[in-house]
Amino acid sequence: MDTATRDAQDRAGRTFWQGLAIDVVLAIAGTLVLALADSNFVWTAAYWGALGTLLLKTLLTSAASYFMRFWAPPTES
Repeated sequence: MDTATRDAQDRAGRTFWQGLAIDVVLAIAGTLVLALADSNFVWTAAYWGALGTLLLKTLLTSAASYFMRFWAPPTES
């Protein structure tokens, strides 16, 4: 495996885990706000849709990070 491919995979992996961490924090915070504000809180389709959107955003951002490594490689110093 060449250096550029390995670097792209490392960048995409870091981006994925960072995005996933943000998604988890937002999901927990959102759930707590809704659960504490309403004693009749249920896991609705809208909630799952919002969570799915956050996760899809993370996957797309990771893929973009991978491909950007090849399209606009870092400058050599």
